[in-house]
Amino acid sequence: MANYCIYIIDPFNEIQQLVRVAEKVNEMFDPIAKKAGFSATSTMFPQYRNINPLMHESMVYVCPFTTSVVKKMDGASSFDIPDAAISPHQGVTFISKETGSEIWCKFSGVNFYAAMIFHELMHNKLQLGKSLHSKFKACGMSCETINPETAKPSEEEIDAMAAALAKPVKQWTGGVDMLWNAAQDKANGNDLWNLPISG
Repeated sequence: MANYCIYIIDPFNEIQQLVRVAEKVNEMFDPIAKKAGFSATSTMFPQYRNINPLMHESMVYVCPFTTSVVKKMDGASSFDIPDAAISPHQGVTFISKETGSEIWCKFSGVNFYAAMIFHELMHNKLQLGKSLHSKFKACGMSCETINPETAKPSEEEIDAMAAALAKPVKQWTGGVDMLWNAAQDKANGNDLWNLPISG
């Protein structure tokens, strides 16, 4: 059986320790992938624009502080999506005909990034908004507030994610070019690089 693929879109290279973050995400996700019939998890940080996840695969954007691409999705403006600059949350997932997930780089660290990616993937694959935060009695990674240094998925969360993993959830890829264009503008010295993706 093939690996379960997770794509992390980070053209700004906000996440410095890519290999360690990928290993941590894989470590937390492998029990889910294997229970769902996959060989293992493969978390990737593709350095190219042409990304087309299969219908069962997942994707998370990594946005610089105060920016958001998910808020640019069709229909997102009419929903109560937190302001990336002032929200106490560390990311968001918008669920519509397509699903878009992102984390905001307010802090750093391997465990922080891995935990935030995992949490948004739960919103993504389970197709749950805020109700995710109170869905499980044994709340390891789905709680509204988690401690990234110690958090790990509970058996209840693993079972739910494994049951959902192979189900099709169309990932929104419209933010890929937005992030890459903004990153290129910043590299070229454009002081207004963040305007198209301001959160």
